[in-house]
Amino acid sequence: MNDKLQYAEMLEIPISSCNITVKPSKRKKQKKNKELDKVKQQLIEKVNDTVENNESPLLEDNANTEQPLKSQDFQSAVIINKPKQEKKSPNVIAIQLAIIGILIATICLTSVFVPESGLSVFFNNIFGVEQTEKVDNRLYVEFAPNVPVSNLNNVAINEGVMQLTGDGSVYSPCDGKVSNILQEEDGKYTLCISFSNNFSSIFKGLDYAYCSINDIVYSNIPIGYIINGDATMCFTNYDGSIITNYTITDGNVIWAV
Repeated sequence: MNDKLQYAEMLEIPISSCNITVKPSKRKKQKKNKELDKVKQQLIEKVNDTVENNESPLLEDNANTEQPLKSQDFQSAVIINKPKQEKKSPNVIAIQLAIIGILIATICLTSVFVPESGLSVFFNNIFGVEQTEKVDNRLYVEFAPNVPVSNLNNVAINEGVMQLTGDGSVYSPCDGKVSNILQEEDGKYTLCISFSNNFSSIFKGLDYAYCSINDIVYSNIPIGYIINGDATMCFTNYDGSIITNYTITDGNVIWAV
Protein backbone atom coordinates (compact mmCIF):
# COMPACT_ATOMS: atom_id res chain seq x y z
CA MET A 1 0.00 0.00 0.00
CA ASN A 2 2.73 2.49 0.88
CA ASP A 3 4.70 1.53 -2.21
CA LYS A 4 1.76 2.39 -4.40
CA LEU A 5 1.34 5.75 -2.78
CA GLN A 6 4.99 6.55 -3.15
CA TYR A 7 4.81 5.48 -6.80
CA ALA A 8 1.78 7.67 -7.37
CA GLU A 9 3.47 10.63 -5.78
CA MET A 10 6.43 10.11 -8.02
CA LEU A 11 4.18 10.17 -11.07
CA GLU A 12 2.30 13.14 -9.65
CA ILE A 13 -1.04 11.31 -10.02
CA PRO A 14 -3.77 12.83 -7.90
CA ILE A 15 -5.08 10.35 -5.38
CA SER A 16 -7.61 10.29 -2.53
CA SER A 17 -7.73 8.08 0.53
CA CYS A 18 -10.68 6.63 2.49
CA ASN A 19 -11.31 4.29 5.39
CA ILE A 20 -13.26 1.20 4.62
CA THR A 21 -15.27 -0.37 7.47
CA VAL A 22 -16.28 -3.94 7.05
CA LYS A 23 -19.74 -4.73 8.52
CA PRO A 24 -19.55 -7.89 10.55
CA SER A 25 -21.36 -10.84 9.17
CA LYS A 26 -24.82 -11.66 10.58
CA ARG A 27 -24.28 -15.33 10.22
CA LYS A 28 -22.71 -15.75 13.64
CA LYS A 29 -25.46 -13.71 15.30
CA GLN A 30 -28.13 -15.56 13.42
CA LYS A 31 -26.50 -18.83 14.35
CA LYS A 32 -26.32 -17.77 17.99
CA ASN A 33 -29.97 -16.67 17.95
CA LYS A 34 -30.99 -19.96 16.42
CA GLU A 35 -29.22 -21.87 19.17
CA LEU A 36 -30.85 -19.67 21.81
CA ASP A 37 -34.27 -20.13 20.22
CA LYS A 38 -33.69 -23.87 20.18
CA VAL A 39 -32.84 -23.90 23.90
CA LYS A 40 -35.90 -21.73 24.63
CA GLN A 41 -38.12 -24.03 22.62
CA GLN A 42 -36.79 -27.09 24.45
CA LEU A 43 -37.39 -25.43 27.83
CA ILE A 44 -40.90 -24.38 26.80
CA GLU A 45 -41.73 -27.91 25.68
CA LYS A 46 -40.40 -29.28 28.96
CA VAL A 47 -42.53 -26.84 30.97
CA ASN A 48 -45.60 -27.62 28.87
CA ASP A 49 -45.10 -31.34 29.45
CA THR A 50 -44.87 -30.68 33.19
CA VAL A 51 -48.08 -28.62 33.17
CA GLU A 52 -49.93 -31.35 31.29
CA ASN A 53 -48.85 -33.88 33.92
CA ASN A 54 -50.18 -31.60 36.75
CA GLU A 55 -46.75 -31.30 38.30
CA SER A 56 -45.27 -28.45 40.28
CA PRO A 57 -43.91 -25.76 37.95
CA LEU A 58 -46.73 -23.63 36.60
CA LEU A 59 -46.52 -20.37 34.75
CA GLU A 60 -48.17 -17.42 36.39
CA ASP A 61 -49.81 -16.14 33.21
CA ASN A 62 -51.17 -19.57 32.27
CA ALA A 63 -51.95 -20.96 35.72
CA ASN A 64 -55.69 -21.28 35.04
CA THR A 65 -55.39 -22.56 31.44
CA GLU A 66 -54.17 -25.72 29.83
CA GLN A 67 -52.81 -24.01 26.65
CA PRO A 68 -49.09 -24.62 25.95
CA LEU A 69 -46.67 -21.74 26.16
CA LYS A 70 -45.62 -19.82 23.10
CA SER A 71 -42.13 -18.64 22.35
CA GLN A 72 -43.13 -14.96 22.63
CA ASP A 73 -44.52 -15.57 26.14
CA PHE A 74 -41.30 -17.05 27.40
CA GLN A 75 -39.73 -13.72 28.34
CA SER A 76 -42.52 -12.96 30.91
CA ALA A 77 -43.04 -16.50 32.09
CA VAL A 78 -42.42 -17.15 35.78
CA ILE A 79 -42.29 -20.61 37.20
CA ILE A 80 -44.19 -20.90 40.53
CA ASN A 81 -45.12 -23.68 42.93
CA LYS A 82 -48.54 -25.27 43.00
CA PRO A 83 -50.82 -23.08 45.15
CA LYS A 84 -51.93 -24.52 48.45
CA GLN A 85 -55.59 -25.23 48.89
CA GLU A 86 -57.32 -22.67 51.07
CA LYS A 87 -58.86 -23.94 54.27
CA LYS A 88 -62.59 -23.89 54.02
CA SER A 89 -64.36 -22.03 56.80
CA PRO A 90 -66.89 -24.14 58.74
CA ASN A 91 -70.46 -23.95 57.54
CA VAL A 92 -72.28 -21.85 60.14
CA ILE A 93 -75.71 -23.06 59.08
CA ALA A 94 -74.66 -26.70 59.39
CA ILE A 95 -73.33 -26.07 62.89
CA GLN A 96 -76.56 -24.37 63.94
CA LEU A 97 -78.65 -27.23 62.56
CA ALA A 98 -76.47 -29.73 64.43
CA ILE A 99 -76.95 -27.82 67.71
CA ILE A 100 -80.72 -27.69 67.18
CA GLY A 101 -80.76 -31.43 66.50
CA ILE A 102 -78.82 -32.12 69.70
CA LEU A 103 -81.25 -29.97 71.73
CA ILE A 104 -84.27 -31.73 70.27
CA ALA A 105 -82.74 -35.14 70.98
CA THR A 106 -81.93 -34.07 74.56
CA ILE A 107 -85.48 -32.85 75.15
CA CYS A 108 -86.98 -36.08 73.78
CA LEU A 109 -84.70 -38.32 75.84
CA THR A 110 -85.29 -36.23 78.97
CA SER A 111 -89.05 -36.35 78.51
CA VAL A 112 -88.94 -40.13 78.15
CA PHE A 113 -86.46 -41.09 80.88
CA VAL A 114 -86.66 -38.15 83.32
CA PRO A 115 -90.16 -36.68 82.95
CA GLU A 116 -89.93 -34.82 86.27
CA SER A 117 -86.68 -33.01 85.49
CA GLY A 118 -86.57 -29.21 85.38
CA LEU A 119 -85.65 -29.21 81.68
CA SER A 120 -88.59 -31.44 80.79
CA VAL A 121 -91.04 -29.36 82.85
CA PHE A 122 -89.69 -26.13 81.33
CA PHE A 123 -90.18 -27.20 77.70
CA ASN A 124 -93.50 -28.85 78.45
CA ASN A 125 -94.74 -25.57 79.89
CA ILE A 126 -93.49 -23.64 76.86
CA PHE A 127 -95.13 -25.94 74.31
CA GLY A 128 -98.27 -26.46 76.41
CA VAL A 129 -97.71 -30.17 77.05
CA GLU A 130 -99.68 -31.37 80.03
CA GLN A 131 -97.78 -33.61 82.38
CA THR A 132 -99.48 -36.63 83.78
CA GLU A 133 -98.95 -36.93 87.51
CA LYS A 134 -96.97 -39.97 88.47
CA VAL A 135 -98.93 -42.42 90.58
CA ASP A 136 -97.16 -43.33 93.82
CA ASN A 137 -98.50 -46.61 95.19
CA ARG A 138 -95.83 -47.24 97.81
CA LEU A 139 -97.00 -48.91 101.02
CA TYR A 140 -96.19 -47.61 104.49
CA VAL A 141 -93.59 -50.34 105.07
CA GLU A 142 -91.48 -48.77 102.31
CA PHE A 143 -91.01 -45.58 104.35
CA ALA A 144 -88.77 -44.83 107.33
CA PRO A 145 -90.58 -42.03 109.22
CA ASN A 146 -89.13 -39.92 112.03
CA VAL A 147 -90.77 -38.83 115.24
CA PRO A 148 -92.51 -35.46 114.55
CA VAL A 149 -90.98 -33.62 117.55
CA SER A 150 -87.38 -33.12 118.63
CA ASN A 151 -87.92 -34.01 122.31
CA LEU A 152 -88.68 -37.71 122.62
CA ASN A 153 -89.80 -37.24 126.21
CA ASN A 154 -92.86 -35.43 124.86
CA VAL A 155 -94.02 -38.45 122.83
CA ALA A 156 -96.17 -41.36 123.98
CA ILE A 157 -97.98 -44.03 121.88
CA ASN A 158 -101.55 -45.12 122.59
CA GLU A 159 -102.97 -47.70 120.13
CA GLY A 160 -101.01 -46.28 117.25
CA VAL A 161 -101.72 -42.62 118.10
CA MET A 162 -98.75 -40.45 119.19
CA GLN A 163 -99.45 -38.03 122.03
CA LEU A 164 -97.42 -34.85 121.54
CA THR A 165 -97.01 -32.68 124.64
CA GLY A 166 -94.97 -29.65 125.71
CA ASP A 167 -93.82 -26.73 123.63
CA GLY A 168 -91.99 -26.90 120.33
CA SER A 169 -92.02 -27.22 116.58
CA VAL A 170 -93.77 -30.08 114.83
CA TYR A 171 -92.27 -31.77 111.76
CA SER A 172 -93.58 -34.03 109.04
CA PRO A 173 -92.46 -37.67 109.58
CA CYS A 174 -91.51 -37.94 105.86
CA ASP A 175 -91.35 -35.73 102.81
CA GLY A 176 -94.85 -35.33 101.45
CA LYS A 177 -97.66 -33.03 100.33
CA VAL A 178 -100.36 -31.28 102.34
CA SER A 179 -103.61 -32.85 101.17
CA ASN A 180 -105.92 -31.10 103.63
CA ILE A 181 -105.82 -28.43 106.35
CA LEU A 182 -108.63 -27.32 108.63
CA GLN A 183 -108.89 -24.86 111.53
CA GLU A 184 -111.20 -26.16 114.25
CA GLU A 185 -113.65 -24.14 116.34
CA ASP A 186 -111.13 -23.86 119.17
CA GLY A 187 -108.63 -22.21 116.76
CA LYS A 188 -106.33 -25.19 116.52
CA TYR A 189 -105.39 -26.87 113.26
CA THR A 190 -105.92 -30.32 111.80
CA LEU A 191 -103.38 -31.17 109.12
CA CYS A 192 -103.28 -34.14 106.72
CA ILE A 193 -100.06 -34.98 104.88
CA SER A 194 -99.93 -37.60 102.09
CA PHE A 195 -96.71 -39.52 101.47
CA SER A 196 -98.17 -41.79 98.77
CA ASN A 197 -101.57 -42.93 97.60
CA ASN A 198 -101.46 -45.61 100.30
CA PHE A 199 -99.80 -43.85 103.22
CA SER A 200 -100.63 -40.60 105.10
CA SER A 201 -100.42 -38.95 108.52
CA ILE A 202 -102.95 -36.78 110.38
CA PHE A 203 -102.02 -34.07 112.92
CA LYS A 204 -104.60 -32.65 115.31
CA GLY A 205 -104.40 -29.88 117.90
CA LEU A 206 -101.63 -27.74 116.35
CA ASP A 207 -101.61 -24.18 117.69
CA TYR A 208 -99.93 -22.88 114.49
CA ALA A 209 -99.71 -24.22 110.97
CA TYR A 210 -96.91 -23.04 108.68
CA CYS A 211 -98.20 -24.53 105.43
CA SER A 212 -101.19 -24.49 103.12
CA ILE A 213 -103.02 -27.10 101.10
CA ASN A 214 -100.98 -28.65 98.24
CA ASP A 215 -97.70 -27.42 99.75
CA ILE A 216 -94.71 -29.74 99.57
CA VAL A 217 -93.33 -30.41 103.05
CA TYR A 218 -90.05 -31.93 104.23
CA SER A 219 -89.08 -33.86 107.30
CA ASN A 220 -86.45 -31.31 108.38
CA ILE A 221 -88.66 -28.18 108.10
CA PRO A 222 -91.35 -27.41 110.74
CA ILE A 223 -94.96 -27.58 109.59
CA GLY A 224 -96.46 -26.12 112.78
CA TYR A 225 -96.06 -25.38 116.47
CA ILE A 226 -97.67 -26.48 119.73
CA ILE A 227 -97.77 -24.43 122.95
CA ASN A 228 -98.01 -26.50 126.09
CA GLY A 229 -100.69 -28.42 124.35
CA ASP A 230 -101.84 -31.93 123.80
CA ALA A 231 -101.58 -32.56 120.05
CA THR A 232 -101.78 -35.94 118.37
CA MET A 233 -100.47 -37.61 115.23
CA CYS A 234 -101.33 -40.96 113.64
CA PHE A 235 -100.41 -42.87 110.48
CA THR A 236 -103.18 -44.04 108.16
CA ASN A 237 -103.21 -46.82 105.61
CA TYR A 238 -104.66 -46.81 102.06
CA ASP A 239 -108.16 -47.54 103.48
CA GLY A 240 -107.97 -44.76 106.10
CA SER A 241 -107.39 -47.13 109.01
CA ILE A 242 -104.88 -46.18 111.71
CA ILE A 243 -101.57 -48.08 111.57
CA THR A 244 -100.70 -49.46 114.98
CA ASN A 245 -97.93 -51.99 114.39
CA TYR A 246 -94.86 -49.82 115.02
CA THR A 247 -92.49 -48.78 117.76
CA ILE A 248 -90.12 -45.86 118.29
CA THR A 249 -86.36 -46.42 118.55
CA ASP A 250 -83.88 -43.51 118.73
CA GLY A 251 -86.39 -41.14 117.20
CA ASN A 252 -87.18 -43.45 114.25
CA VAL A 253 -90.41 -45.32 113.57
CA ILE A 254 -89.86 -49.08 113.28
CA TRP A 255 -92.58 -51.12 111.59
CA ALA A 256 -93.42 -54.40 113.29
CA VAL A 257 -94.01 -56.63 110.27
